[in-house]
Amino acid sequence: MPQKLLIFLEVDSGIGFAVESCRMDGSSSSMVTPSPRPRGAGRPSTVAPYEPLVAQWLREDPDPSGAEILRRVRLAGYRGGKSALYELVRRLRVQRPVSRASRS
Repeated sequence: MPQKLLIFLEVDSGIGFAVESCRMDGSSSSMVTPSPRPRGAGRPSTVAPYEPLVAQWLREDPDPSGAEILRRVRLAGYRGGKSALYELVRRLRVQRPVSRASRS
């Protein structure tokens, strides 16, 4: 009877998946992998508590630089990184509607 060799990998995230099932006679078959289950793991966001404040500033004046918003939010107590804040500003700016009058 042919033997099977099953290769199984597990990643640090805890989601395991099978790569390939090989038989000693040279044939192989792919394995179906289960879909990953959603998890709430990770660090809490340091910028999330400041999102309403930044959104308000962008409603009042939609054109301040990211550096200006960083300066303001640091004065409000933010101690996180600038990349996380710039990503928040980018996301909030994409959400704002563009008026046709200002595009010409």
